[in-house]
Amino acid sequence: MRSQIPTKSGSSYTALCTMLQVSDQDAQKTLEDFTGALDGYLSPSSVAVLEEVNAGTRLVGITTEGMARQKILEGADITVIYPTDGTSAIPDATAIVKGAKHMENAKLFLEFTVSSDVQRLVEEAFFRRTVRNDMEEYAASEQTKLKTIDYDIHWASQEKEKILNTWETLQGRTDEKVD
Repeated sequence: MRSQIPTKSGSSYTALCTMLQVSDQDAQKTLEDFTGALDGYLSPSSVAVLEEVNAGTRLVGITTEGMARQKILEGADITVIYPTDGTSAIPDATAIVKGAKHMENAKLFLEFTVSSDVQRLVEEAFFRRTVRNDMEEYAASEQTKLKTIDYDIHWASQEKEKILNTWETLQGRTDEKVD
């Protein structure tokens, strides 16, 4: 099994918190079991996870759906498998800074980012799911396989330091600063 380092990767931290949120055991035990399964192997990036699985040097990898889909279209001999316990599907976001100098332009840009044309481009070019609920997703056939959890972002934020310190201790890397 191969994973990225959650202290350095937001998507890796989200995957770790998703695992903690779906697990029936306590967080400490889940982290212990997971780090034990990794056997010290950590990839430097989501792309490296995919390359190692594609090359056969690792049997399983945890990465983002978009990157996996892109690698498959590029010819990688890998398969995307969604956890039956559920996975997170955190939407991307755009926002307007409070007190923006050009509020009308900011609103127009925000509307542009969520328009059907841009969302279709995001799906087709970046293999990301749309944030709109009125568009058929490119991954509609996969959608039926995707069981999403109610990801608790507030909990993940509140517990971040504790989770990452535990992760670092279990990995034997107590000398790195967790931010």
